[in-house]
Amino acid sequence: WDASILPDYYKFTLYIYDRQGKLILDLPKYKNNFYGLDTEDNDLPNGIYFYRFVNPDNDMEFKGYIQIIKYF
Repeated sequence: WDASILPDYYKFTLYIYDRQGKLILDLPKYKNNFYGLDTEDNDLPNGIYFYRFVNPDNDMEFKGYIQIIKYF
């Protein structure tokens, strides 16, 4: 997930939530480093996840969902 098109993307924090709304990952000072893994580097199961991408400096925020599909 590449956010480098956004100005100052490295100031953003990425929050990932499961379908029940539980926060499962947060990546402050985003470095284009979301690879579908949780905080313990385990693969997230296939499914729908929700995200918030927030810049605390100017309150810019993006929200949406992502679907993880892994092929083996």
